[in-house]
Amino acid sequence: MRRMAKGERTQQSEFRVQRPNGEVRWCIGAAAASVDADGRVVRLSGVTTDVTDRKEAEERQVLLAREVDHRARNALAVIQSIIRLTRRRPSTNTS
Repeated sequence: MRRMAKGERTQQSEFRVQRPNGEVRWCIGAAAASVDADGRVVRLSGVTTDVTDRKEAEERQVLLAREVDHRARNALAVIQSIIRLTRRRPSTNTS
């Protein structure tokens, strides 16, 4: 409300809500101020949207990206080890 009184007419924020049963939900709240001719805030209108499904999908995506990165690094380490071992072997040409 203070920021709206200073000239900002819209505000949006993301927050968590804990329900009485202990469940946590993610929400986005958006508000808009209506002002009078003198620029004073006379009304606030807003809406809150539950974005829990989106937040959970984002968290799963981050987890999967980390897993892919981890597996790729492991595969690269195995390949590098094979290359190092191959270079160390003496040539077995029997001409």
